[in-house]
Amino acid sequence: MRIGAGADALLRRAGQPRTRSRVWTWCAPGGRISAVLTQRGRVTTAVSTAPRHTVAGAGRGDRLSRWAKARTRPLGRGLRVRTLGGGRRAVLRVRGGKVRWVGVTSAGKRAAILRDARRAGLR
Repeated sequence: MRIGAGADALLRRAGQPRTRSRVWTWCAPGGRISAVLTQRGRVTTAVSTAPRHTVAGAGRGDRLSRWAKARTRPLGRGLRVRTLGGGRRAVLRVRGGKVRWVGVTSAGKRAAILRDARRAGLR
């Protein structure tokens, strides 16, 4: 799924979601994928709890390695980000030294990223 894509493009690319409201959710092996849409129906954040989805080599359940720490920067307590270009950021949520979820967002501030994650049912 692409950040900034409309609802029609998202539906064609990812298929029918399990739930559809402001947050669309799909099942994935070992977890779930959620896309948070704006009020106008564009994807602003995509998050995943599936272990195979990774950012900087770290996926859900992995300990945050030195390699992953070197390729991301902290954004407050428990969040690490990596700039991807085009206004997008890759995000890792870390609790207790382990990655809880990964995502891609166009949100620029920590509060906006966490707000979108809460909408998707993640903490």
